[in-house]
Amino acid sequence: MDESTGVKKWSFEEIEIPYVHPIDKKIHRYIPDFLIQIEKNEQKKSILVEIKPNKQVNLKESASRNEKILFEINKAKWQAAQKFCEKHGMEFKILTEKEIFNGN
Repeated sequence: MDESTGVKKWSFEEIEIPYVHPIDKKIHRYIPDFLIQIEKNEQKKSILVEIKPNKQVNLKESASRNEKILFEINKAKWQAAQKFCEKHGMEFKILTEKEIFNGN
């Protein structure tokens, strides 16, 4: 991100988003990995980015019980992040090794 001309500013684990944990039903804090501010063609936008292994984002039917629980927790976090971003005029993205290393 430091070498990208479109990235004007970025920070690591800067924003805390409350979410309801699907197991204990209590409010917890979710801290996405990056906040990136981009400027392209005089348009500015902020993107909140979460980095996860593909296996945690695209759950297989054969996933273990623990993997399924982790997925449900992550899903609650991501839904809260999406709502937060919509409220603040931002974009939310989840990136896996596929997007990072293959550029898709």
